Amino acid sequence: MPMNPINPLVAEMVNRLDSDLREDFEERAGIMEFEANLERAHAECLALLDVLQRNPHVLSRVIVIKVSDQWLVSTECNSASYIDYFKYDLASVIETQFNGNAVLKSYKKDAQN
Repeated sequence: MPMNPINPLVAEMVNRLDSDLREDFEERAGIMEFEANLERAHAECLALLDVLQRNPHVLSRVIVIKVSDQWLVSTECNSASYIDYFKYDLASVIETQFNGNAVLKSYKKDAQN
């Protein structure tokens, strides 16, 4: 049975999670609540922080993927979800790869542009 987060902020953030991340959140919160003997609200907050730390694109809805020697920045997170192990944190990429500044170029889907 899915958990209904007590804290309104936690509930709002959990609603942004896809089904896999929601399941991860629920599992972690349950473990923390019952195994660590934490109050439910505290367990949910810690579980959410853990999920968000490993999946920062949930907050920004922006995903960064390295493709060969180029970086793809996209808001189409769901279409790129099958390559989880290639995802990067946008702020880290801009800082480490571009010395804190980057210029984005639009990608046109049709071949005529």
